[in-house]
Amino acid sequence: MAVFWRVITWSPDAPSGVNGHPLFIWPWQGQSRIDDPQGEYQVLYVGDCPEVAVAEALGRFQTWSSVVLDPAPAAPAGSVRALVAYEGEPVLCDLDDPHQLGVLGLRPSRVVTRKRAVTQAGARAVYDTRAIANPKVDGISWWSSYDPDWASIGLWRPEALTVVDVEPLTVDLPATVRAAEVLLRLIE
Repeated sequence: MAVFWRVITWSPDAPSGVNGHPLFIWPWQGQSRIDDPQGEYQVLYVGDCPEVAVAEALGRFQTWSSVVLDPAPAAPAGSVRALVAYEGEPVLCDLDDPHQLGVLGLRPSRVVTRKRAVTQAGARAVYDTRAIANPKVDGISWWSSYDPDWASIGLWRPEALTVVDVEPLTVDLPATVRAAEVLLRLIE
């Protein structure tokens, strides 16, 4: 079993399908790397290590403090930011594999470009060709734009994962400290 990680706004009592639950997926998508702006599929984003999950959640901030860790104002009452660990064996289209890139006709620079129309079109191509190439593909993995040693993953089938641990995110959590060191962020 592989382990995957994600930072969420966690509400311990949130039922499945509701904001605050570890498998909740925002219903309005379209701005992230492999989202489908047309809404035919939704994506659950995770990482292959806790550091990439923290980096994806906090990377845009230069200084990390307890204020940055506060949940959004629209978050459920009593919720906190948390690091979630999942287990599963999803089948992934690995965009760090040169052969796979060749099959898809993608250049490496197009995988992590900030131009969402480009990355979403590549994801759509993988999603659409699953029926032909590999109907068991659950999502896509690629190298993180924060550190190429980390993998970011988008899953079309979140049911391929099981929640195994939820830990409130703090500035002194080892994953937070290591991510800050890699991203050269200041922790207060």
